[in-house]
Amino acid sequence: MRPFSTVRRGSVPGAVIGAFIIGLCENLIKSTEYTVFSDAFTFALLIVILVFKPTGLFGEKSTDKV
Repeated sequence: MRPFSTVRRGSVPGAVIGAFIIGLCENLIKSTEYTVFSDAFTFALLIVILVFKPTGLFGEKSTDKV
């Protein structure tokens, strides 16, 4: 589920950087005593990123001219 949600939108370089950020944050959470919440934190991070950047990390806003 996590790889699909990182590649689903945006560009391939954005997906690579996003997967790196998610992996880094997941390992930081697991190194603390909150290992139970690592999956919840990962999905919350994905939701926050998609709320603020719905086209992806390096995606461009597309405007359709009629």
